[in-house]
Amino acid sequence: MRALLFFLCVAVAGIAGYLLGSRDGGGHTGEQAEYQRPRPRRRLIEMPAEEFAAAQQRVARVDALEDENERLREHLTRLEPEAPEDEELQPGSRRSDGSIVGGARWSKMTMNMALGFLDGKVEQFFREANLTEAQRQRLREEMERRVGEVFQTTADVVNGDVPADQAYEVLDAVATDGRKTVARVLDEKQLNAYRNFEKDMVALVHNNVVTNEMATLRNELDLDPEQEKKVRAVVEQRYRRVQDRLNAPIPNTFFKPMRREADKDIYVETGAAIRAFLRPEQATAFDQVESKAPTALYAYRSLLIPKAP
Repeated sequence: MRALLFFLCVAVAGIAGYLLGSRDGGGHTGEQAEYQRPRPRRRLIEMPAEEFAAAQQRVARVDALEDENERLREHLTRLEPEAPEDEELQPGSRRSDGSIVGGARWSKMTMNMALGFLDGKVEQFFREANLTEAQRQRLREEMERRVGEVFQTTADVVNGDVPADQAYEVLDAVATDGRKTVARVLDEKQLNAYRNFEKDMVALVHNNVVTNEMATLRNELDLDPEQEKKVRAVVEQRYRRVQDRLNAPIPNTFFKPMRREADKDIYVETGAAIRAFLRPEQATAFDQVESKAPTALYAYRSLLIPKAP
């Protein structure tokens, strides 16, 4: 069942991508900057001293009133109670940060695409392990239940309802219970086939994580070939160490940003090792990439829909 969780993670990772762009602004140069309109001719007007003084007083009163009105507006703003930004939003409404009030789940399209990939991989394992129809049925029932738990946990994390540490605990429990079920359903020969299949899936997901991470670092840091080789070795080590600490599968490209406090020392140590290979400007860019990782999952909020009542 651990392999099934891997399939799910890989599938979900593959269905979403976001392109970020920016626009450059322009300015006015050349003849426009040199062009000047002719100034109007000034005329002197004679005014009695009393009228001039009265005009000055009127201007002063207008300025004083404007200043007083601005002061009163600021005072009223301070006195007005600040209501929570989403206080009046109904369950199912989307907040300004893209999260959904009352919880969220994945859309049917997202589920279908992920489950289609998952189903193909499961069938492959079933054939290689030579499972009976009864074994297939039992594992499929287990898979459907576990997949539902994993999917909802990921939706809760993306929506901001569950922190990474808690999500890892849930995934750990799902993986543990899944292994127990697999051990009860399969015989020893089939279990050996399953273990080999699981190793292949571990390698697949790990390579997927590293490849995507290196694509990001290569583009963001403009690494040269020698730097890329050295940085990749550290990135390989980073995610291998994270996986070794978990009973559940390693986060793939979708789960990668779910950095829990328990893994902080790994990210600090490997981050320092990566910076040692970078130029100063690259190190600054790397720090920016690292700082964005914990909230990168929120980009997937557009794929969420409100939880069913």
